[in-house]
Amino acid sequence: MVKDHNVEGYIEFVPSPSEEEKFRLYRICDSALYTPPNEHFGIVPIEALEQRRPVIVIDSGGPAETVIEDITGTKISEPDPHLLCDAMIKHIKREFWEDLDIDEKYLTQRKRFEEQFSLDGFGNRIDEALTSMFPDTYIPTAKKYQHLPFNPTNIVVTTSPIKSKSLPKLDSSFDNRKNA
Repeated sequence: MVKDHNVEGYIEFVPSPSEEEKFRLYRICDSALYTPPNEHFGIVPIEALEQRRPVIVIDSGGPAETVIEDITGTKISEPDPHLLCDAMIKHIKREFWEDLDIDEKYLTQRKRFEEQFSLDGFGNRIDEALTSMFPDTYIPTAKKYQHLPFNPTNIVVTTSPIKSKSLPKLDSSFDNRKNA
């Protein structure tokens, strides 16, 4: 398909990148694409959003919960090449994603990721469900959610130029996932 449309110079397929390479790619991309339909969860959108990159997803399953339309990315109704193309053009033309590019606004998204999609967040949601099903007998065991203090230096790491001037440049050896 890439050859058929003469876009070899614009698209690179990277099968099975290392963790380090994967996060480097997130940090330098304009947007991430995650298009399997009815995916139960999908870590790719969470990882990309954690790196402050908007995501294009199919509006079904777990990824539909992680992406907020026009705030953290775009949802398409089905894995149709025309819909995907339109979404990609929209993302290419959009230079600024306020809720990802402005530190203060990103705080809201970061808190949402931690509350809804972190290990502690999932544990708390399971505890809430079990407590509502067994109110007289279940004793919650998950840690109560504790929001991590926001520090822009523990969010984005890059040595490449990126769109937002508000994002810090850090030493490439710093691994922001250790503080996430």
